[in-house]
Amino acid sequence: MRKPLHSLLLVYVLICLSSITKAQPVCGFDKVHRQLELQHPAYKNRVEQNEVKLRNWLDEHKPSGNLQVDGRVPNGPETIYEIPVVIHVIHTGGAVGTNYNPADAQLTGMIDYLNQSFQATWASYPLAGAGGTRVPFRFILAQRAPDCTPTTGIVRVDGSSIPGYVANGVFSQSAGADDSLVKAITLWPANQYYNVYVVNKIDGKDGYPGTVGPFVAGFAYFPGAPMYIDGTIMLASQAKSGQSTLPHEMGHAFNLFHTFQGATGATCPPNANCNTQGDRVCDTDPTNEQAFFTCPLSTDNNPCTGTPWSDQRLNFMHYTSCAQKKFTPGQRDRMIASVNALRNGLMTSAALTPPPATTVTAALCQPLSIVHLNNNNDMGATRLQLNTLDDSTNSYTPDWVFYVDNTCNMGTNMIMTQNYTISVSTNTNRQIVKVYIDYNDNGSFEAGELVMNSTTPASPVDYTHTTSITPPVGAVLNKPLRMRVVADFFTNSSIGPCSNLQYGQTKDYAVTILPASALPVKIYDESIKVRNNKLQFSFKVGEQQMVKTYALQRANKKGNDFITVKEFAPSSGINGNAAYAVEDDQYNNSSSWYRILATELDGAKFYSRILGTGNSEDDAAGYIKVSPNPSRGSFTVAVPVPPGTNVQLVLTDAFGKTVWNGSRISDRPITISGSFPAGLYFLRATAGQLKWSSKVVITGN
Repeated sequence: MRKPLHSLLLVYVLICLSSITKAQPVCGFDKVHRQLELQHPAYKNRVEQNEVKLRNWLDEHKPSGNLQVDGRVPNGPETIYEIPVVIHVIHTGGAVGTNYNPADAQLTGMIDYLNQSFQATWASYPLAGAGGTRVPFRFILAQRAPDCTPTTGIVRVDGSSIPGYVANGVFSQSAGADDSLVKAITLWPANQYYNVYVVNKIDGKDGYPGTVGPFVAGFAYFPGAPMYIDGTIMLASQAKSGQSTLPHEMGHAFNLFHTFQGATGATCPPNANCNTQGDRVCDTDPTNEQAFFTCPLSTDNNPCTGTPWSDQRLNFMHYTSCAQKKFTPGQRDRMIASVNALRNGLMTSAALTPPPATTVTAALCQPLSIVHLNNNNDMGATRLQLNTLDDSTNSYTPDWVFYVDNTCNMGTNMIMTQNYTISVSTNTNRQIVKVYIDYNDNGSFEAGELVMNSTTPASPVDYTHTTSITPPVGAVLNKPLRMRVVADFFTNSSIGPCSNLQYGQTKDYAVTILPASALPVKIYDESIKVRNNKLQFSFKVGEQQMVKTYALQRANKKGNDFITVKEFAPSSGINGNAAYAVEDDQYNNSSSWYRILATELDGAKFYSRILGTGNSEDDAAGYIKVSPNPSRGSFTVAVPVPPGTNVQLVLTDAFGKTVWNGSRISDRPITISGSFPAGLYFLRATAGQLKWSSKVVITGN
């Protein structure tokens, strides 16, 4: 059996349209693998290192069988990873809505299907809790382009000028344009977006009715591939809701192998150690390549195990012809490890928020070339960590890009005079790393703006450079500033912020310095609504410059156990003001209480008002209690709400006339007293969307 990752750089799914005969998929991996190894000798080392990172991450965060990150359970309802996606439609000149230029509605429907496939909520597939596995990813079309202009997340480009594209599409095994040439006409940074390329054909076949024989539906790359080829290629014919090509390719994008990894034809793969052989997932059975061209019965035996297939036949990561599909918990955990350890820049990226009101000042200089062009020495920063900024990316090799401007989407905030740790990782060779911050925002980097100057020691060569940063008094505040990271061979110690490097790379990021006396965030205009079985909590904020994260929190009907449903970073607002609408992806139409938690950079926490929701009046959140009832005109009202909840009370007589009203913020009984004539009254209580009513009888004095 081949070694784990360095035998799989390019993976793809081959799906046949014919329901009668399905030919065996032919994998073109070996040829592409050899080509990439020749082009990028450092790549083999990188994918080996990535496998080690995945295993180490899983070992660290899953010590007792419960995958955890910072005390949260990423596969539970309280965490979800939002992935910025951009769809590039490479059409051939046809109008929007034609075969090779799918309409926006078709593409957004595909993304909705992708999310439901991962969330295990697609009605035709096993649901979460009923055999399905919820993978806590949410794929969202980007709102911000790399140049800080607005985008819908769908980009349309005419590929007719690419040699061979119109006739044959993209090359996989036999014919078509090289995928790097296709992607080059609309290339967005892979550390900030996950790129999906919708193409007319692959190897001359488009997959529409009339296609003869098997066809390649799509292919994707593992993390660490050169940025100019990273992403998913898929046929326009498969870019729609209900087609499993994209969920399958997204599995590859986050380090899932096929379940038949290591098999050849009808031969079963080695599986003595499920952590290092086969697909490296221990709750998927080893299979051969030919197992699912017809969907076996669950009681049929898997020839590679001798035991019944059960639900193993439904796995997304085979060429299954079964109607139902699912991931396993082990596959879920491996994908979670991948997004945390290898594609963590996607969670740092600001691509899911609208463009900022203020952008970074243009640099007066930047590198113009590199001395050793297209070298394979793997020099340059491979990971940057500073406060909330965490970007894992390639070095100069294998992308061969000597300068990268990440300032639109990759940045963080720091508070003036507070201390922060910055870490820059480098690989393979001894390197010198210098980091500058343009504190005075004049577009250049002075000697006093050098904040890191570090050299790799003699051993080890894979090294993380670390130092402390304290934003000085006098730095420009409340505006993104340029931070420049320079890394090159350690002998080039004289490099400056604009030097043409020998072997390495220069990267720019954004840093915003906030005043030490910044005002706390204000949360207001909270509202909650439920439509089409989806719950949305909307709110506005002011003075959010200090906010590190927001979290939507949910409590049970008693309101005493709030858990985080979704955590997200603040968007860029004017003067610290912004509006948000966040959904509960796990809302199940039951009564619950919701609030927003804002956590600031210094750890301070601020909460919104608590709002409730239910299916009907007097719902499962509890019943209003009036005591005594009947009364002589003085009674208490107990409303089942959590502490701090605003309750509106209205008492009307039998003719609908309001005789008393008021609001209270309390979880204690509320006393209503007055000189009310004897008769029948109606009491209504409201808290958010929850409403209660009760008849009240007053006997008089």
